[in-house]
Amino acid sequence: MSRVSWRKTLTIAQDGTISNVLSEIPATQSIVDMTIYGPSALTGTVTVQVAPTDNPESGDWIALQKSGSDVTVPAVKATPVGGMFRALRLVSGSAEAALRTFPVIGQSEV
Repeated sequence: MSRVSWRKTLTIAQDGTISNVLSEIPATQSIVDMTIYGPSALTGTVTVQVAPTDNPESGDWIALQKSGSDVTVPAVKATPVGGMFRALRLVSGSAEAALRTFPVIGQSEV
C-alpha cells in the first residue's frame, strides 16, 4: 500500500456553531494520520464530531472521544485525530464571533 497526503479546510461561519463536513475521503482509502489546526481565536469550545456514513443525518453525529474525553480543538493548537469514521465536522459551544478556519492535513493509505 502507498500513502497519499491531503489538505482540507473546515470552517465555522461568523455567528455559526457547526462547520462544513469533511467526508471526501474515498471509501478505498483509510485515514492513517490527521491533524486539525485551531485558528488564532475561538469564542466557544470546539468539539470534534464524527459519523459512520458519508452523508450523515442530524442524528448520526456523535462526539469523538479519546481516553473517555471529548476531543476538542483549542485555538492556536494542533490536534491529532484518529479513529474509524466516514464523516467529520466541528461544533462550537457558542456562536463564533468571526469566521473560523481550521486547516486539516492528513495521510491516507491507498
